[in-house]
Amino acid sequence: MIEHEDAVFVDDAHADDCAEKRDDAERCAGQVQRDHDAERREQRAEDDRDRRVERAEFEQSDHEDQDDRQAEHDLEIAKRFLLLLIRAAVFD
Repeated sequence: MIEHEDAVFVDDAHADDCAEKRDDAERCAGQVQRDHDAERREQRAEDDRDRRVERAEFEQSDHEDQDDRQAEHDLEIAKRFLLLLIRAAVFD
């Protein structure tokens, strides 16, 4: 007499293996996605750091340019004032 109630056929035994493999594949796919997302976050953070450095360099350069323009402006005023004094002396 064969018991059918708890009988396991060869194909049935492998069915659980396939389900486990599918679960493993889904877990692996999820891990790959998480790894990819982590890499993207790291890249964005690095890009943000690079932009902050570039911005700081630009602001420093801009500040130096403003200082140079102010110095040129001050020099131009001094020159014009001296020319005004010279003209006043010549026409007196």
